[in-house]
Amino acid sequence: MIFKYEKIDLEINLVNNSVVTIQIESPILWRDFVYNLVNEVNGREGNILLHNNGKSANVSKSIEYIDNPLTIDYSNKKLITKLYQEAEEIANAEMIEKTGILHTCIINYFEQIAERLPYSVGFDDSLSLSGLLKYLNFSFSYDDQDLAERLITYIHLLHVVCGIQVFVTMHMKEYFTENEYDNILKTLAYEEISVINIETRGFQRNPLEKVVAVDADQCIIEY
Repeated sequence: MIFKYEKIDLEINLVNNSVVTIQIESPILWRDFVYNLVNEVNGREGNILLHNNGKSANVSKSIEYIDNPLTIDYSNKKLITKLYQEAEEIANAEMIEKTGILHTCIINYFEQIAERLPYSVGFDDSLSLSGLLKYLNFSFSYDDQDLAERLITYIHLLHVVCGIQVFVTMHMKEYFTENEYDNILKTLAYEEISVINIETRGFQRNPLEKVVAVDADQCIIEY
């Protein structure tokens, strides 16, 4: 997997590195990078490219941008949509008989309510399983997690459930201790998940990460 930022011909090979930290000194370059990344992730034009095995990959479907781990939400639209799809597939394949019984019971229930009302009423008798899941707040549930665990779980879910291949984080070293950061990197390396972390100042390098520094003159130094 090759990640490219065309403005400065920055090219990062993600095959052999679980986490790559890009240190961008210039505020102007940093905001241009973020602006174009957000555009690409949201399906608009930008100067971020992604190549997989020599073929261009869809950035909006392949990259997730996490600008603040404090705002991580398991009700992310991508996650919930996929969760509901998988739940409906199970209901309509592995549990089709029980799904039919549930549908009949619900319709009968509302028919009996309608019969007891003093006026004529009607209702839609087509059962929407996704609507029922939403009504019951059917969602991912991970309680009592600290921030590092929450970030790891969130990345894992998007990778496994939605097929996201690359995660771009912002200022990750601002939020975590060295031990927490080390544990995050070890977990992501074990799961072979690629992460690009963006920083605007230097930090102590973790042995598991590759660092690409872009100075004020747009010179690129890798170490």
